[in-house]
Amino acid sequence: MLSIRGDTTTGPINSVMRRWSLVILILFALAIPVSAHPALYHYLEIDLLEPGEASVYVTFHAPELIEGVVTPEDDLYGREWLATRDDATLAGLVENADRFTGEVFAFRLAEREVTPDFAFPDFATIRRPPPGSVVPDGCFSGAAMLLYTRGETVLTIAFSSAAQKRLMLIINRPAAFPEVVDLEPGERYALVLPEAPIRGGVVRGLVAVLAGLIPILAVALIGWRRGLFLRKKNPTLAG
Repeated sequence: MLSIRGDTTTGPINSVMRRWSLVILILFALAIPVSAHPALYHYLEIDLLEPGEASVYVTFHAPELIEGVVTPEDDLYGREWLATRDDATLAGLVENADRFTGEVFAFRLAEREVTPDFAFPDFATIRRPPPGSVVPDGCFSGAAMLLYTRGETVLTIAFSSAAQKRLMLIINRPAAFPEVVDLEPGERYALVLPEAPIRGGVVRGLVAVLAGLIPILAVALIGWRRGLFLRKKNPTLAG
C-alpha cells in the first residue's frame, strides 16, 4: 500500500526504497487487530529522489471506491473481488480514484497551487499485480510527477477535513530510511524539498535569447559583407 513503482510506468524502480516501504507496511499491519478493517488509513507516498522532481503515489482500497460493496469474510481485502471485475467496473474505479484525490488532497509548491495528473496501471495489472508488487490485496495505485523550480522549497500537502480516515504519508529521500507522518483529517504538512537544479530555467532562457539574437546577427553580417563588397567594387564609397 506504500510503493507502486513496480506497478506503473511512472518513475524508475527503486528496490531499496520499495523494500523499506514494505518493511514499514508489515510492521504497521502487525500492529492492527485481526478483526480490524483492512484499510484503516489513506496512503500517500512522495519520492524526493531527484532534485526538481517530486513523485507522488496514492494507493486506493478498491472496494471502498464503490458505495455499498462488502467483501465476504474469505476475501476480506477484496483480492478476488478486484480480480474478477470487468473493464467497465475498473474504468469506474479509476475514475472514482482520480476524483477522490482531487477531493481529499491539495498540493501547493510555495505560492503555486498544483494539480497532479495521476496515471494508473492498465486493467490487467489492476486485476493481477505482477510478482514482487508491494500493492496489497484489493488495492491499486496512481502515480504523478510534480516538477518544481529553484525558489520553490516547500511542498504543502493539505488533507481534507472531510476524509473519513487518517493519512499515512511516506517520504522517501536518497540514502535515508523512509519518513512516516501520521496526519488527521484537516491537517496540513509542509514538506521541505531538495534544492532544484538551475539548469532547466537558465538553459531554456539562454536558448531563447540566443534564438532571438541569431536572426539579428545574421542580418547584420549580411549587411556588413554587402557593404564590404560594394566598397571593393567602388573605392569612392570608402570615403
